[in-house]
Amino acid sequence: MTLQVAIGVVSFERAKVTRHCIESIAACTPADRYRLYLVDNGSRSADVVQLLQWCRQRPEIIVQVLDTNYGPAHARNCILQMIGTSADVVVFLDNDIIALEGWLQAGLAALEAGADLVQPKLLHRDGRTVERGPTRVRADPLAANPEYLGIGLDTDDPLVNLAGEAAIVGTAGIARRDVFDKVGGYDARLH
Repeated sequence: MTLQVAIGVVSFERAKVTRHCIESIAACTPADRYRLYLVDNGSRSADVVQLLQWCRQRPEIIVQVLDTNYGPAHARNCILQMIGTSADVVVFLDNDIIALEGWLQAGLAALEAGADLVQPKLLHRDGRTVERGPTRVRADPLAANPEYLGIGLDTDDPLVNLAGEAAIVGTAGIARRDVFDKVGGYDARLH
């Protein structure tokens, strides 16, 4: 059985960066495997208006524009509503992520092996070292951002290839759709 995949990208301004993200997904992801949902958080620039027009011409992209910047958590929840039950797997990528060949297959393989959620490694431009690996909640109770593990390590280092609990998810995640139903989506207070 082929899993239906929904990819969610949130944008705010930075049209060039968002377009590179979308083009990288299209370049290394079979078109029949996914539908992309783009929610723009109230951008106003002419570059973003052109980007949104370009996106609306692509049949695999569904666009929603919010009237103001409500933050990425709110926008991701909008994407979850747009997707409904049409996908088995939901992927969220920040708009500055560049997908590499095999990214989706690796994530789906981890889900098929029993994981509920996969945090892809974010690599430095050299493609060999990790910029951000798995995340964990910071020990400081006032810190809202996760602690990223494995910064600067080789992509094959065991620390960045561990399976474990994820109490917080950073900039990218691949999850079974029902995971979002169980946790109630994203906490929209996180801007």
